[in-house]
Amino acid sequence: MNKGLIIVILFFSLLSFNSFSQHNNSVSFELVTAKLNFKPGQTGTLIFKAKNLTNDSLFVESKIKLPERWRIISQVKPFSLSPGKQKILLLSFNVPSKYLAGDYSISYELIENGNANSIYAQLTKDVSVTEVVKIALEQLEAPDFVKAGETINASFILRNLGNTTQKVTIIPSNCELKTKENVEIAPGASSIINVETVTKKELLSANRKSIYITAKTATNVEEMLYCFVRVIPVLQTERDLYFRFPINFSSRFISKTNNGETQSGYQFEFSGAGDLDPEGKHHLEFSARGPNQFDVSLLGLNDQYSIAYKNNFMNIAVGDNSFSLTPLTESARYGFGIRNELNIIKNTTLGMFYMKPKYFSDVKSEYALYSLFNLKKNNTVGVYALNKVLNTPNNNESLFSITTELHPLEKTTIEAELSHGKGASGNDNAFRIMVNSQIKKLQLSSFFFKTGKDYPGYYSNSSFYSGFANYNLTKWLTIGISAREDYSNAKLDTLFATAPYSKQMMGLANFKLGKNMFFKGAVRKYERMDRMPVKKFHYESLSLNSNFSHKMKKVGYQVSGEYGLTQNFLLPKETSKKYTFRSSASIMYTPIKNNTIRATASYSSMNSFISDKQNNWIFGLSASSRISKSLKANLQIQSNYNIEDYYKNRNLLQFNLDYKFLKRHTVSANSFYTLFQNETEKPDYTFAISYSVNFGIPMKKIGEAGSLSGHVENLGVKSIEGLIIYMNGRSSITDENGDFSFKNIIPGSYTVFIDRTTTSMTDISSIPTPIDVEIRGNEETKLNFGLTSAVKLSGKIALKKTASISKLLDEGEVSVAHIVIELRNETESMRIITKPDGSFVFPLLRPGKWFFKIYTNSIDKQYVLDNDHFDLDLSPGETKILEINMSKKKRKIIFMNKNVNLSSDGKKK
Repeated sequence: MNKGLIIVILFFSLLSFNSFSQHNNSVSFELVTAKLNFKPGQTGTLIFKAKNLTNDSLFVESKIKLPERWRIISQVKPFSLSPGKQKILLLSFNVPSKYLAGDYSISYELIENGNANSIYAQLTKDVSVTEVVKIALEQLEAPDFVKAGETINASFILRNLGNTTQKVTIIPSNCELKTKENVEIAPGASSIINVETVTKKELLSANRKSIYITAKTATNVEEMLYCFVRVIPVLQTERDLYFRFPINFSSRFISKTNNGETQSGYQFEFSGAGDLDPEGKHHLEFSARGPNQFDVSLLGLNDQYSIAYKNNFMNIAVGDNSFSLTPLTESARYGFGIRNELNIIKNTTLGMFYMKPKYFSDVKSEYALYSLFNLKKNNTVGVYALNKVLNTPNNNESLFSITTELHPLEKTTIEAELSHGKGASGNDNAFRIMVNSQIKKLQLSSFFFKTGKDYPGYYSNSSFYSGFANYNLTKWLTIGISAREDYSNAKLDTLFATAPYSKQMMGLANFKLGKNMFFKGAVRKYERMDRMPVKKFHYESLSLNSNFSHKMKKVGYQVSGEYGLTQNFLLPKETSKKYTFRSSASIMYTPIKNNTIRATASYSSMNSFISDKQNNWIFGLSASSRISKSLKANLQIQSNYNIEDYYKNRNLLQFNLDYKFLKRHTVSANSFYTLFQNETEKPDYTFAISYSVNFGIPMKKIGEAGSLSGHVENLGVKSIEGLIIYMNGRSSITDENGDFSFKNIIPGSYTVFIDRTTTSMTDISSIPTPIDVEIRGNEETKLNFGLTSAVKLSGKIALKKTASISKLLDEGEVSVAHIVIELRNETESMRIITKPDGSFVFPLLRPGKWFFKIYTNSIDKQYVLDNDHFDLDLSPGETKILEINMSKKKRKIIFMNKNVNLSSDGKKK
């Protein structure tokens, strides 16, 4: 390259540089405003200060660059700046609604008027659009009614009214989602939510099926919507004209086989329980069951003959019952006797009982007197006296107790009892207290019993306690401690077996890991001892315990484990300690509703018994199924049991089958393969088949039958003959004149509607259906309505193309999909949304006056409808088309000149 060309290039470069930079130090330019963050749809203002640093007057022009689609709404004109003077410049702008959150930049240049290349000053500032999280739920389509047994399909629209993309979780209630549970919606966008729910076919009266939908963002912004659909019964409603007292009769054949020997027998029961009058002032219960088959089989029951009557004044029972007074004196004693309570004075109850025990041979008879006083705020005080006549000559026992129940705080209950008893061995006392409380996040529960050595009550020479404290640290973590010790001496009926003695202390932590997912960890120290004269076990263990459970839609599973050090007190001291281990797992599967399968397995390596084999596997399987509305079955199998469970009946095999027929009759078959109490070998096989029937004895006539007659008028349709009219499960067919009727109807509320399969596709009733009617006894109710040709209404929302006022106002196309449209009259209302092209259709409408409305909140705020509502008068069979235009809003911009004072001394500059 020659030297001349280089010199020319350098000359023009210097000239160009000089032309762009010659005024760089002429003006000082700064931003005065501190606030630089704005909300979508907000008008923002930035204040700048410019000062002339030269001795010459400057003629200045503003050059502003805003983020895309932001609009300047302040006046921007060239201005002069005298030597040494300053000027305040206002920049006002509008942030578009639903503008995306984030950081943006604004550039402001001061240039020489008429010379864009001559720059006096330049500022670039970062501004931010704040995040707005807002969602909305709207109901779209749901039927007004369905017939019982049909599926309800409903749809909702979820809108993102904020300016950030949101991940939203849809939580249905009382229904099932047919769309995704988690949806991601961009700002200004929407998503359709479809749900369904099945109604019960056996419904006998009109009802409402509620549907709840909750939408929840990741930031816990939540919206909930509720709707309901009427459900009309299709089965015959059976209402009784009489008030009846319910009665049950049952019979049972029982058979037991053990070691090749079979025992069998029959048992019958006749019982009833219910009110004697419609007002519920008199209540009666009775039972007659026999003969006694308790010893024959696991399924056999003891004989029982009893009757009880209650009203507002008295409560009396005679026969075989469980009698109780207080937990210390007589907790539960089965026998034959009489009990009566009288409410003589307000808030005061007087009572007594006399009984002869049937399953406790030490006592010949007992009688008691007591009184209970109700104080203010549900606080009570009781006084009790009990006398026992023993089978030992001249050896009676008497007890006296005072009890109280207090509620010092809203969620706190304190129960206490102080008792004194006198027997053959002397006098002694007993005491108990129980406290339950919830204080914010803390839950407390405890009880303590202490009975003296010679105390002749239900417990003697014993102390036992139980208590726990739980604290909810967070929504996902709960910690707690607990302690328990069983009683030592209790006077139980021979119907019951005594559980092993146990003593336990434990600290635990419960973690909620997710939806229906939990983990529990615990440290436990416990002692367990056989109460039999020749002990099968007595050990103490310190262990770590864990449990994990998770439940999904159709599958749930649980895994647990225990590891610790166990000392077996029945072994020599030098070999009594050993590390032990337990583990178990279960899985449950529900393939369809009311059908469940569960499998379990457990393994233990223990040091609890006098045996070389301390390892034990246990497997189990259970299944339950409602095969049909009338038939259900369940099966349970378990390989074996822990030896510590010997005190109770243990089923190795259990199968039950129940069948209901003719509505009031039930036949059941039950089969068990059982290890009975205190048995560890030689299980019994038990089989039973039973039949029961429920019926009612009429006590009082409570209603008279009514009737309904109706007429369907022909309002321009082909035929009104042969229409099926439903009313709560009953049906009637119109004759050639459109007449129909229902006879012998129990008084009450009913719902009437036409079977749509018997009308033309374009026919519609003149009034909304279903129709509610009230039937009165001994009266004929009239119902008249017409059948006419339906109206079809359709239309389209279209964007009207117009020239933009300026390029700044040109925003391009806007969506016309998912716009909510409502059509209503005096009795009906329906909503739909527009299709992607803005079209909509209402195919079946009743003729008459309607109000058509478009919800403008579902349209972009930058646009406006030429008309958002219409009053329509539609004729039978008419097809109406609406054309609706949408255009960009025209904005009025008003420029205001105001002096802004930024000086500290209050003087204008």
